[in-house]
Amino acid sequence: MTARLHTLPRPVPGDVTGALGDLGTVLPLAAGLILVVGIDAGAFFVTFGIASLLAGLAFRLPLPIQPQKAIAAAAIGGPWPAGRVHGAGLGSGLVWLVLAGTPALRWLGRAVPPFIAQGVQLALAATLALEAMRLLADDVPLGALALLLFALSMRLRLTALGLTFVAAVALLPPEARTIAWAPALPALTLPGLSDVSTGMLQGGLAQLPLTLANAIFATVALTAVYFPQRPVTAVQLGVSTGAMNLGAAVLGGVPLCHGAGGLAAQHLYGARTIWKNVFEAAAALALGLCFAPSIRPALEAFPLPLLGGLLLLVSVELLSAARGLHGWRSWIALGMVAVALASNIGVAFAAGLGAAYALRVFVRRGWLPRLTRRTPVESLHRIPAFVLRDRRRG
Repeated sequence: MTARLHTLPRPVPGDVTGALGDLGTVLPLAAGLILVVGIDAGAFFVTFGIASLLAGLAFRLPLPIQPQKAIAAAAIGGPWPAGRVHGAGLGSGLVWLVLAGTPALRWLGRAVPPFIAQGVQLALAATLALEAMRLLADDVPLGALALLLFALSMRLRLTALGLTFVAAVALLPPEARTIAWAPALPALTLPGLSDVSTGMLQGGLAQLPLTLANAIFATVALTAVYFPQRPVTAVQLGVSTGAMNLGAAVLGGVPLCHGAGGLAAQHLYGARTIWKNVFEAAAALALGLCFAPSIRPALEAFPLPLLGGLLLLVSVELLSAARGLHGWRSWIALGMVAVALASNIGVAFAAGLGAAYALRVFVRRGWLPRLTRRTPVESLHRIPAFVLRDRRRG
């Protein structure tokens, strides 16, 4: 173990800010699951921290961890009892271990064209932008402040991020800034069969295509762009997803996954080594093990428009996925964006995959012409370079 630690890369300043880069997607879901569903705050952050640490050590990359969005949204909208969330996590964990342990996931990897993963990333950019606008409109003065910080991030990205969190802490009421020392361990849980079946039927099954598209295939594609020296496979991510969901279910946490959106956010804010995961895990474990009772009032009072500004940055970063989308592929990707906005990313993935196979048949039979020219969709990848002054962050 000592020799392994000696081989770790040196941390860079961006690893600290990168650890906060996907807060815009994690914190709103954490707040809803804790405040509405009744998930134990300590269990949430302990399982999140353990998963982040183990993912970093296993993949040797700043790999993101985030709640599974479809399950979280169904649970908050229900609202579900906490046991049903644990049951959905246990069920989805078993499904992903089976898929990764059989040829099924490899077959899916060959069956899904790479441009479908690009379409998923564009759909995620659109949905995150829509959520950002909703949060910004929640409070006009704070929304204006968030947009001002967004404009500042065009030139001084890390400074703008730091100012965002300074402003958030300053806006919290005094009682929400109080940190109370209250060490405790999460209680072990064992979801019943009814919780597993109901959780999977009401949210887990809808989550599977979203996880396949965004947390598996899109993440594989994005790691190939950001970290080509350390390739990640779909099978590895499937095993990781299955294992951390089983662990989270037993420890009282929520279903977790990786994700292209979180990876883009963390890379946007400078994360380059596994120290991002170490810093993130240390903060989450400290909160969950030592200060859990203080988390709830802080979540209730956190100024969500400032999170909207962070989400907007991430959505812009994800537009880089449009690079290389030509001809019919670009129009299918654009259709996936429309379907995702009308429904969800899982449905968009299924619709895009069906359209890709139908298009292949139509072109081969001469029913549709071959299109290979560039389209306006492909030019979207220039927006991050312009807005974020992106010179291929390295």
